[in-house]
Amino acid sequence: MTKTPRSRLGITLCTVALALLVVDDSGLSATGPVLSLSVEGAPVPALRVAGYPGLVTNAVYPRVFRPGFQLEAVNQGLRTAVVAEEQRFARFLRSYEPRVPKLDRQTLHGGFETSLKPSLLSASTVVVSALIPDTECVPGCTGADFWFSVTVRVPSGDVITLPRLFANRRSGLRALANFAERQVLASNRCIRPYFEPTGFTPTWKNYQSFALTASGIAVGFGTSQVGLPGCGRVSTIVPYSVIAPYFSGLGKQLVAGVRAAT
Repeated sequence: MTKTPRSRLGITLCTVALALLVVDDSGLSATGPVLSLSVEGAPVPALRVAGYPGLVTNAVYPRVFRPGFQLEAVNQGLRTAVVAEEQRFARFLRSYEPRVPKLDRQTLHGGFETSLKPSLLSASTVVVSALIPDTECVPGCTGADFWFSVTVRVPSGDVITLPRLFANRRSGLRALANFAERQVLASNRCIRPYFEPTGFTPTWKNYQSFALTASGIAVGFGTSQVGLPGCGRVSTIVPYSVIAPYFSGLGKQLVAGVRAAT
């Protein structure tokens, strides 16, 4: 009986170990089948900003859960992203205070609000990703609608930015941007006649609001980014097939692990 040489055995075991660390087309991950997670909107503490007593906030983050799974790091990453957006708005209010009449600040409401859209999020035992609509308003104004997003790995809570999905980053971003622009202009009657081309330019800032969904990669454009203010915020879905040739190994792994939330 011929024995497997020690070096070959070591290579074999290493190969098996690496294979178990990724999600393949059969839907298997390091811990077995890829499973959907449940999602609920969980509140974050109300925002308080000195000088704005009428400020009203109603922000929630996508808290995920599934019996038998330890998801504390994931939920902490999701919560941190929403709190960071609240704090960004608070910094804006402080810098904007000299431009808001004191009477308005004392008597009128301003606000910050987020919500969750099931079609724009996914949650599995591999990755949780959400494109989150938010409405921001200083006292005395109508709300301005924007987006922000968060994508984290499970179970580590490691935050994933868009560039990390691509091996060829420039080509991947260009393919994403070209399809998103064509899709928005073809489907949005408000944006089409007076669209703002610089808002579609393939820069990481323009496409920082994204989510991995069961239908494709969702991209969000805030009020006035790609059209007139009256058109509000805009989102579109880019099929994975459009950008698949440019995915990094991590990008392929995460997309293979995307599941609709339950």
